[in-house]
Amino acid sequence: METPLFHLAAYRRTLELGTPDDRVSGVPLITRGIPGTRLTDAVLTWPYAVDGVAGLCVLAEACPDLVSVVGNLDPLTPPDHVECLRDAGIDAVAGKLHYVLDPVLPLREWSASTRSKIRRSLERWSPVSVGPEHLGRVLELYRSVVGRRDLGGTFWDLPDTHFDMLLRHPHSRAVGMVDDAGTLGAVLCLVERPGSLHALHMAGSDEGQRSWAMYGLLAEVVQRCRDDGTRLLLGGAPRGSRAGSEAFKSRWANTMMPTTLVRLVVDRVSYERLPSVAPDRFFPAYRAAW
Repeated sequence: METPLFHLAAYRRTLELGTPDDRVSGVPLITRGIPGTRLTDAVLTWPYAVDGVAGLCVLAEACPDLVSVVGNLDPLTPPDHVECLRDAGIDAVAGKLHYVLDPVLPLREWSASTRSKIRRSLERWSPVSVGPEHLGRVLELYRSVVGRRDLGGTFWDLPDTHFDMLLRHPHSRAVGMVDDAGTLGAVLCLVERPGSLHALHMAGSDEGQRSWAMYGLLAEVVQRCRDDGTRLLLGGAPRGSRAGSEAFKSRWANTMMPTTLVRLVVDRVSYERLPSVAPDRFFPAYRAAW
């Protein structure tokens, strides 16, 4: 079976969260040392692990230095797999909801306002496949989003290598909208999985936002998914997210599915001994936010 893109060590390196760790097959860890000790903690790959979650049950044997793991499982993880984790004593709870277009379910009818924005978008912009030759413009669009939302220095301030990989890997796909001059006004980065597309990033220029470029782009992607019978996952609605962002995603979805939040203490003795420095209710308690 081919390794999912999210699980590749090369992909995990582009997140710059720590060191890819492949000691347990199928469990895409990113580890880093706990200051003042020889111990480590880990997160699962972002945005979520998609296969091989049963390996979480053998981490204590395979990774004696590991204290804890936190991360999300793909919304499409079979429920019986999640139950197996719970049966093994692993904390696995429903996480944030993801907006999903499921072609098997009745499709949401677009409002008159949405249809008008799609029409105006397609009068100005045309869909295009985005490749490595567009990297500079994709980075420009994404950096503008980071600046507008004051995300500089946070996890979302992702490095150039992350987008370079998304534009080159055969299991990822980027689509965009260009004007008559060939200028990219909006881009959507997607990752392909069997029967589904997972949206990772969407970004638009100021002019693209003013002329509804992303509306035309999403309408094209949704139509293709409907025609192909492909499920489209548009990402979640994190706590504190902007209402406008949630409203935009909800236009294209017809259901919602939760990720599964996994919080696993691998070494309980070490976990209890480490001093608590985290914000209230943050896991793990000994680590400040990643």
